[in-house]
Amino acid sequence: MTKLLEDAIAQARELPEDAQDQIAEALFAHMAGAEFRLTDDQVEEIRRRQQELRGGKTRFATDEEMDALWKKCEP
Repeated sequence: MTKLLEDAIAQARELPEDAQDQIAEALFAHMAGAEFRLTDDQVEEIRRRQQELRGGKTRFATDEEMDALWKKCEP
């Protein structure tokens, strides 16, 4: 098992049981070759957010803003 997968599983162990089950189902589906598709609602949400970005109603955080945010999250 790779280090990345070990880390992901370690983090998943800390989640509530229902979230762990969702992760397990997604992993099994991936291993079975199932394709993941966005729902119609997810596609609409992406389109809405793209329009907001293009229209200047919202923006992406800068690298500096993200660095500051992550520093606040450190223990």
